[in-house]
Amino acid sequence: MKKIIIFVFMAMTIVACNSNKKAAEAGNETTVQPVGPSFDADSAYAFCERQCAFGPRVMNTEAHDKCGRWIVEKFKQYGCTVIEQQSTLTGTADRGLTTTPTARTGANR
Repeated sequence: MKKIIIFVFMAMTIVACNSNKKAAEAGNETTVQPVGPSFDADSAYAFCERQCAFGPRVMNTEAHDKCGRWIVEKFKQYGCTVIEQQSTLTGTADRGLTTTPTARTGANR
């Protein structure tokens, strides 16, 4: 009797595993197409290097503002809609801070 129970359990397990394969093969999975340019390690390094070339990007410094403008232009070059959200925030020692820009692709409109 014990052998029959083990056999039935194993048969049910095999059937259950095979039904998952058939569902996956039937095309029930959705594929997501990436938006934007494909990743390139050399370009990513060059972008990081360019951002570092601005120097320390402490809020409200010239380097911070220049880097922000450069990032906005890069997003625009890749076809993104850029919405800059400027506001004044209270920082340390009552120093005013300005927020950073955000970008959206055409798919996120």
